[in-house]
Amino acid sequence: MFTAQTCFKVVSFGLWCGLSIALLSGCSQTPRQCSSAILSSWPDAHQQITQDISILTTAEFQGRKTATQGARLTQEFLIKRFAEMGLQPWQATFAVPFSYDYQFSTASGVNIIATIAAKTNSNRWRVITAHYDHLGQTASKRYPGADDNASGIAGMMAIAAQWQGDPPLDDVNLMLVATDAEEPGLYGSYALVA
Repeated sequence: MFTAQTCFKVVSFGLWCGLSIALLSGCSQTPRQCSSAILSSWPDAHQQITQDISILTTAEFQGRKTATQGARLTQEFLIKRFAEMGLQPWQATFAVPFSYDYQFSTASGVNIIATIAAKTNSNRWRVITAHYDHLGQTASKRYPGADDNASGIAGMMAIAAQWQGDPPLDDVNLMLVATDAEEPGLYGSYALVA
């Protein structure tokens, strides 16, 4: 069951991981010269992360199973959040559909892909992924998927917001990919690589 305590644990762990990654990437270029003070605005992200997890796990999103109304609502939510943050779509649109073979038929999913361009022209990229789909609903049982993977999506968006406001590297482009159809077999990731 998703509780406030579970949410706090997820958010705390996500913030700790995010801070660790930010600090490590900031020192990775010149490890012996990294002596800057540790300053973070990440605690300010706590409220937004909690809100994103809460929204994604509501009954309205129906457990976010691929190719359902809940998945479509999730896609709209992610596109809206990416646009609010000022992120750019990977192609002409944030939504990148794909097809895959599943149980003797062809199924489809939609990856949501956003980018943040480097401050200086560069071919260097960092890619952050998290899947937004979950198990959906079976009869009256709904699987909200707070840990799998609403928290990952919320964490990815927090990293995007931080990067957008204060990128740790001026010559690295950032790609954020919310993958679909991971629960039935990592199909969104395969589509991204293809």
